[in-house]
Amino acid sequence: MKPRYHLCRLIVTTVMIFLLVISAGTGYSAAAGSKPDSSSGNKANKMVALTFDDGPDKTYTGKVLDILRDKKVKGTFFVVGNRVKQYPDVMKRIVKEGHALGNHSWSHTELTKLGKEKVRQEIVKTDKAIRETTGSAPTMMRPPYGATSGRVKGEIQALGHAEALWTVDTRDWAAGSSVASILKTVKSSSGNKITVLMHSGGGKRDKTVKALPQIIDYYRSQGYTFVTMAELNGLADNLDGSTPAAAPDTAKQTAPSKDVPSKAANSPAAQNKDKETAANADGSNNRNSGTEERNIHLIYDGTEVEFSDAKPHVDENSRILVPVRFMAESLGFGVKWEGSGDQKHLILWKDNTHVDLKIGDKVAVVNEAQIQMDTSVIIIKEKTYVPLRFVSELAGMDMTWNSADSTVTLSSKKPAEEIIDEKPADENNEKPENDNGDERTVGDTYILSAPRATVQQAKAWASAKGATEVFINLADIVWEEALKAGVDPTVVYCQAAKETGFGKFGGILDETFNNPAGLKNQTGGSDTDHTAHQRFFSWEEGVQAQVDHLALYAGAPGYPKLDTPDPRHFPALQGKAVTVEALGGSWASVPTYGVEIVKMMLELAQTNG
Repeated sequence: MKPRYHLCRLIVTTVMIFLLVISAGTGYSAAAGSKPDSSSGNKANKMVALTFDDGPDKTYTGKVLDILRDKKVKGTFFVVGNRVKQYPDVMKRIVKEGHALGNHSWSHTELTKLGKEKVRQEIVKTDKAIRETTGSAPTMMRPPYGATSGRVKGEIQALGHAEALWTVDTRDWAAGSSVASILKTVKSSSGNKITVLMHSGGGKRDKTVKALPQIIDYYRSQGYTFVTMAELNGLADNLDGSTPAAAPDTAKQTAPSKDVPSKAANSPAAQNKDKETAANADGSNNRNSGTEERNIHLIYDGTEVEFSDAKPHVDENSRILVPVRFMAESLGFGVKWEGSGDQKHLILWKDNTHVDLKIGDKVAVVNEAQIQMDTSVIIIKEKTYVPLRFVSELAGMDMTWNSADSTVTLSSKKPAEEIIDEKPADENNEKPENDNGDERTVGDTYILSAPRATVQQAKAWASAKGATEVFINLADIVWEEALKAGVDPTVVYCQAAKETGFGKFGGILDETFNNPAGLKNQTGGSDTDHTAHQRFFSWEEGVQAQVDHLALYAGAPGYPKLDTPDPRHFPALQGKAVTVEALGGSWASVPTYGVEIVKMMLELAQTNG
């Protein structure tokens, strides 16, 4: 009996040790967590994303972050743009501690009640604020109140974001809610993928702060893994500040690109021929662009361009694209490829202009500034095509289209003195005179100048002209912003008077555009198309854009700027018109445009303020 007794004890002891080992291992797995919970290495099927809206703020966002840190959990913070730069330290902490950021609009307004352009600006301005404050570029956008529509969702997606809603609304924002009601809502919802809506700003959030630890404990007890909302939906958090690239049209192709010219006399392309050939030998992405080849005639400075092996194309939105070799041979740009695979970029350069283009992307990086093009760069049959309107803006040229014979013309902008010679300043062919009666020579009214009048004079002048109250008060903003850039505010105010009819408008724009100078948006278009013009958020922003555009034209120090609301801040415009008179034919197609503004300036300066 004794051997059998010892055998039983041995079996029992072995089983107990085995169970203790399993128990210890299980306990270690649940308690381990020197890092926040994430799905990156976890095999669990049940996942939950804790999301927090309406921050950042100086009180509750920090408390939420403290809890997430102590509980080793990742969260997703959908931030309001106009609060981002108020609390930069909080924003940086969110990113530093491994959480994800999402876009929650600029002003927390209901997007379904806004026009397309304002929806776009609500998203773009917030992205910009997040990127400048943290270096991060969010991949998700949550419309305020969850108010969405097909149009709103379309704009969100067009700007490279996924629309982010939720499955569980804790109603922590409601006046009648309590910690108990929040927990009851959480526990009554189930599923393998859960997105919980809470708030870390925008009001008193004591209930959220008190309920959050219990919410985390509950989901953990139910076997959920904590992930960011992007991870829950199979997206990148994009915390490195990169911008989501446009989805490719087709699969890659590996044949080498042949669009760089083999010879271009006296051009950077010829000088760098060996480099460019080697760069293109790496191969590029061939895209099925949906474009069509049409017999388009391109006239460049009076001569039709001969395209031997690659002709202009027109995409499905009637945007014209030209082979990149045109930029090398005709415009003198250097051309090369950098990177490989999905990271392959087309690099163009000339003088002080450096351009970085990515295939399939509508965003061009010009001297480190992002510029929206009217269509994407594409590759067809191993040839790279670039949007012609972007090319014309980059080269500082005028572009006109004649649909009757499918002819597009690129022409260099004429110097101001040539324009004035072609057409007199007024019907009597008289030169404008200054307030002393002396003759003024054409072209000497410099944009960069000390003020030629006071803000009081400007208001008195506008009032005498029957200007609207809004326009009269605009003088205060003009004098404040223009002086910062070294631009004569008299120039800015008189140009605004001419463009807006002293605030009465009456053309295709109205007061809601907050656009004092008729500036077009990045895509551009016809002068008679109101959708081609920029709609600014405020008069302050509109005036700042006008001042920056004038300062760029005048060649002001520090221009072009990286941070400007000017939608068409193209480096090629730098120094194109240093005088007001030279704005004729450059800013506007009418040759006497600048001279007419000078006349208004003289009249303003003679007004008693």
